[in-house]
Amino acid sequence: MFRAPRPARPVSVIAAAVLVLAACSAPAASPTSSGSPGTLSPAATSTPSTAPASAPASASPTPLAGILGTVDVGHGPCALETSPDGTAYATVYYDGTVVRIDPATGAVSQVATVDGRPCGIAWADGSLWVGLLNIHQLVRLDPATGAVQQTIDLAGDPWDVQPGGGYVWVADRGVPGVVGYRATTGKPGPTFTTGIDPTGLAYHDGHVWVTVQTPHQLIRLDTAGTAAEVTAEVGTRPAWFGDGDGTLWVTDNDGQVYRIDPTSGEVIATINLGGSPHDPVYAFGALWVANGADGVLSQISPDTNQVSGTLQLEPGIWAVEQVGSELWVENYAGSVIYRVDPTTVGA
Repeated sequence: MFRAPRPARPVSVIAAAVLVLAACSAPAASPTSSGSPGTLSPAATSTPSTAPASAPASASPTPLAGILGTVDVGHGPCALETSPDGTAYATVYYDGTVVRIDPATGAVSQVATVDGRPCGIAWADGSLWVGLLNIHQLVRLDPATGAVQQTIDLAGDPWDVQPGGGYVWVADRGVPGVVGYRATTGKPGPTFTTGIDPTGLAYHDGHVWVTVQTPHQLIRLDTAGTAAEVTAEVGTRPAWFGDGDGTLWVTDNDGQVYRIDPTSGEVIATINLGGSPHDPVYAFGALWVANGADGVLSQISPDTNQVSGTLQLEPGIWAVEQVGSELWVENYAGSVIYRVDPTTVGA
């Protein structure tokens, strides 16, 4: 999902921070995956005591040959999620809609119109869970009919929404912290209070991870989701997670991507992309990162911790998700989702 996230997602360009970022950190991701776009002044971290290895970004982006097509979903696609049968769902921030996309045909159909600004989206217990940024709610939708099955009032903006361990986890900036809601009932469960501006979430190996932009931390919660087991400072504005190779990857809105040892929280490597990298995904043996500042999709090799390929898209791209054999990249600043063939992206 796009971390809101990945908002994220890509949860999220969200709220004023989101809009700045988007002009992207919501909601999450994503986002999200998900994530949520926005101006993630809130997503950052500080350098750990052990200086990480640094790898340069690749020189120049490749042409647009890798684009299989685009899907127009409306103004401000924010986060993506796929159901167990492979159907894709996207939140459309400015239109206030949730849409369904047939990966085979690219056909778009509306699932629901909501009252607030949707970003972070998660699939759990047969339902879609969507974070609404400006009205501080989490809604549970029937994916077939779009009917609202449940509405949960939150303390603040849900910057990211992620499933895991029987819960739907929300980075709630009003707490501020992380709250788990039971996927079967929607009842609140584990709650953990963080620093200001919790942003991205990940559920990895039975643990919930959260990025906190002030004081620039990564936090791994215990299996109960109520206490910090690992806390590390990294970067200046940590935002969104990607995982899938046994490690965690974290984007920093100040231009870096950090590779993290999930056992210790230590930084394994730092990749400097510059610009504003957003909600990533680990797929097809690599990490894929959308850079909203210059519109470049970067492929990062876990073998070298370096950029191994790039594809020039458009500024404003936000979240990346695997959909079948393709990569889908949302352009939060526009209205389309790019369908990318990952096998054609090369350095």
